[in-house]
Amino acid sequence: MRWIVSALSAAAPSVAAAGTARAGHKVYSPTVEEGVLEIEARAHRTIDSNPGKDDGQGHKYELGYGLASWWHTAVFAQLEKDPQADTRYSATAWENIFQLTSPSEYWVGTGLYLEYARGAHRGGPDELEGKLLLETQLAPFVFTTNLILNKEFRDNAETGTGFEYAVRIRYPWLRALAVNVEAYGEPGKIGRFESTSEQEHLVGPVLSGKFNIPGITGVFGYEAGYLFGVTPASPAGTVKALLEYEVPL
Repeated sequence: MRWIVSALSAAAPSVAAAGTARAGHKVYSPTVEEGVLEIEARAHRTIDSNPGKDDGQGHKYELGYGLASWWHTAVFAQLEKDPQADTRYSATAWENIFQLTSPSEYWVGTGLYLEYARGAHRGGPDELEGKLLLETQLAPFVFTTNLILNKEFRDNAETGTGFEYAVRIRYPWLRALAVNVEAYGEPGKIGRFESTSEQEHLVGPVLSGKFNIPGITGVFGYEAGYLFGVTPASPAGTVKALLEYEVPL
């Protein structure tokens, strides 16, 4: 297990991390797997000719477990790097996914994601985040949508409630290789969205899949993609990567 954790820790920084959107460049499915331990590392890095938008990074390292057929819980550590700044430890968070319905039972599978993030620095805000998770299949494609609300509180918190979205269209070509188109956006605070040119919106191709390694119990998963900025406020490009290890207990 030690070498698996080391591999995950090494993979994320090498690809590097995030733009400004807080959604984390991950689309969550409402489906929960009971009794499965998950170790995950993911990262993003922005690419732009403007130094003020180039080399923004975010890294997350997560440990999660499916406590029931309807409840997945996890804790993660988050590191961030603003453009032209150093990488710093920014938050420790507790996330929970509650599966409400399954696509096999209803036309749309639904779930609820709740997260509490504790800021790592004195005088910094904490944050609550909620996501409505929706997923449906129109063969051969799988459509997943996350509608996201977040609210800062405590010291130096921003006022208002932020709104974001994350969307994925997946073509599950092979177990080891699915082709996706993903989109992420951060319009702004509820009731006072920014002008379109000042909002961040990203879209691009992402490859993903799961595979086994002979002699090792469990399943490995990955995501790798490039997101294009579609508004002036967005970075020109964002590289994203994810590596996970799942093992039933």
